[in-house]
Amino acid sequence: MPMFVCALSLCIALLLEPISPTTPERELYQSAATAIAARDLPRATEQLEQLVSDYADGELAPIAAYHLAQCLLLDQHAQRALDVLAHWTPRIERKAATDSTQTRLLNETYALLAQVIASLDGTAATQTTLEILLSAAEVRHSPKLMTAVASELARRSQRNADYGQALSYLRQAADAIEEIGGAVPAELPAKLYFELPLSWAEHELSNGHALAAVDVLEQTDAAALSSEQALAVRFLLAEALFAAGKHEQAAEQFDWLAQQAEEQTPKPEWLAAIALRRGELLVRARDIPAARRWLLQAKQEHAEFARGYEFDYLLARCAVAQIEFDEARELLQQVLDAPAAKGTEAAPRAAWMLGEVYFLQRQYPQALEAYAQVARMNAFPDWQARALLQSAKCHELLGRASQALADYQRALQLSQQPDIQQQATERVGAIESLSPTLR
Repeated sequence: MPMFVCALSLCIALLLEPISPTTPERELYQSAATAIAARDLPRATEQLEQLVSDYADGELAPIAAYHLAQCLLLDQHAQRALDVLAHWTPRIERKAATDSTQTRLLNETYALLAQVIASLDGTAATQTTLEILLSAAEVRHSPKLMTAVASELARRSQRNADYGQALSYLRQAADAIEEIGGAVPAELPAKLYFELPLSWAEHELSNGHALAAVDVLEQTDAAALSSEQALAVRFLLAEALFAAGKHEQAAEQFDWLAQQAEEQTPKPEWLAAIALRRGELLVRARDIPAARRWLLQAKQEHAEFARGYEFDYLLARCAVAQIEFDEARELLQQVLDAPAAKGTEAAPRAAWMLGEVYFLQRQYPQALEAYAQVARMNAFPDWQARALLQSAKCHELLGRASQALADYQRALQLSQQPDIQQQATERVGAIESLSPTLR
């Protein structure tokens, strides 16, 4: 089907050409169209290559170059197709600038360019070809082509988590376009100043490198962002500062975001997430009365918040701090019963906290039941290990040395966290020294 469409578009293009006497250029073009109709791509490619070579300044050269790239792509020669488009796109752009009838060809050329780039393989040779193209003189005169090549190079670097190199490619394109005074395609600044830095920061944050995420976001050029983009960057910056333990700076960002949200109608959905974080900051600051008041009000104001169970978890922490254990257990059970919490980290965290509440009350059998819930949540091995560590302590306090030893040993297998490893190793040694038969 693609070959037929290609052939049909060639034939239509021929019909749209002004009637003129047969010329060698037109004969080559007609021969190529006939070859494509017969599904003879090698023959069509040969004819079109001869046409654009022998009649580079001819009337049919731009459309022939476009179809040549089509044929090469259909015949699985994406890199050769890219070479053709790299050479001819700037020419087609210049022709379209003075001849409005060429606008459609230009738009189709851009669409084909996107298809060709998407079809390139991931080899080092292709990477080198793209890097050479990015610096090629003829390519530097086409902002659209420069952006397409730079974006593909950036995508490949991003896939390898080399975000610095990805930004470098985009900056190279932006600088080259500015140098020639060209119009910057809208997608370039969006990628350069917003999408890529945001992805980089999210990558760092998800890998536990909160300070690195802060560095990336603080270097973002706010003047280049739209108001919505600026809000997204500030929100992620607040989250990164929070994760980095810079709570005062995070609070400043969350307060600013809350002010922006209050000025919007209707209120944005993310306002609930801001309220949650502000409540958590109060809990961490140990201002429990203020935290409790804030969280109760926020829970009421954001009753439709998808993660409303997080308010209950923080309120449970407040209740524990105020030695209101019955209330804490009730709130934690609400988290565990919330459908939206199932499968998320909120579930093992709440179950573990429930076990801790029972542990504080020396209700060890009930604590064991709560820790057992966490131990069954295989998607969260670190939480499993922490629950097993506490479960083992319960067994020790109940005089069950063999069960305690089994839980400590399983915790060692599940997690490489230093604190878990240290505690479990010490207790295993202590139990084995007291009960040699358990070794």
